[in-house]
Amino acid sequence: MLPAMVAVSAAPAQADGNMGTIEVHAQGSPDGTESNEPQTPPDVTALDRCEPSGSTDDRILIPASDFFTYTVNGVPVAAGRFKATGTTYVVEAVPKPGVEVEEGATTRWEFTFTKDACTTTPPVQPAVVTASDVCEPATGPTGDRITIPADANFTYTLDGAPVAAGQVVAVGTTHTVDAVANPGVVVSPAATTRWTFTFTKVACVTTTPVQPAVVTASDVCEPATGPTNDRIAIPGDASFSYMVDGAAVAAGPVVATGTTHTVTAVARAGVVVQPGATMQWTFSFTKVLCAQVLGANAVRVKGAVREIDKCGRAADAFMAKRVRGVTYRVKGAAIREGVWLKARTRTVKVQAVPSSSRFRMVGETVWTLRFTNKRCAAPPQVLPATGA
Repeated sequence: MLPAMVAVSAAPAQADGNMGTIEVHAQGSPDGTESNEPQTPPDVTALDRCEPSGSTDDRILIPASDFFTYTVNGVPVAAGRFKATGTTYVVEAVPKPGVEVEEGATTRWEFTFTKDACTTTPPVQPAVVTASDVCEPATGPTGDRITIPADANFTYTLDGAPVAAGQVVAVGTTHTVDAVANPGVVVSPAATTRWTFTFTKVACVTTTPVQPAVVTASDVCEPATGPTNDRIAIPGDASFSYMVDGAAVAAGPVVATGTTHTVTAVARAGVVVQPGATMQWTFSFTKVLCAQVLGANAVRVKGAVREIDKCGRAADAFMAKRVRGVTYRVKGAAIREGVWLKARTRTVKVQAVPSSSRFRMVGETVWTLRFTNKRCAAPPQVLPATGA
């Protein structure tokens, strides 16, 4: 580099004869830069950052200097942060007029920018913590539990102490669980990271195991005409409901129209079933005509029904005669024999059927009893004594 042109000026000699002082100035140099010493330009640095979705964050840091200006790819630039939109830049330090550069000083810098896209970490939220608050057993540990989920992005603490994934016994009445993000995890702003659970600690009500009432059936011979007399007796049971062939049925007699029927007992809500209890019954019905099974050897039996129809309805009653081999039914349900029964409706239909295949009905088998509602005569009125 050619030396800068300088201007020389001499001050007047001192009176005592000493030599005068000569100041050397670089021609055209700004005030305050007078120096004959070689200068080293300040280093240029750069910031190579990942590329966001918007404008680049890559920068070249141009220093401020009294002795040098700088160019980027040959274009003069001011001191400050230069935006590096490209991949390669050459920065050179240019000495100001009259400035001598230190021998071996760095005056040229070349920078390369990778332009790699930034790796965006999507925000996440922790898996939800759940709890089960159950009644307290009479003996043994509590059944209350807090379920800590497995989460690759979060660890969990219970009342401030780290816990592993799985079920944690909730010994107290209140517990707080916090989700702690692992390093590098970005938490979603709307995420729930704390859960507080309250446990009632109410004692369990012990339920005694029960078994359903037994279901029974009657398989009798088939009449020549009319519906079958085969029946399934569904018991009334407060702890169980019943189904016949999968369909719910009420308590009482059920007509067995098929040859096979299955009855299942279903425990009602809160009922504890006794281990080993019979819950299902399967019944088979022969469906053989009475004429085929009775023949000449069958015992012929004849039923009879009596009635009492008095004034009003309160005393209306009927009685089925007790006869060996005869069963009486009202609305399909067997009734007691040999006793007076209250007529609860104005019309009562009584049917007599053989109690087994060894008997055969003869004579009348159906009685339709009709009870009147006649007004009872008023009792005679007795007048009080008048003394006449």
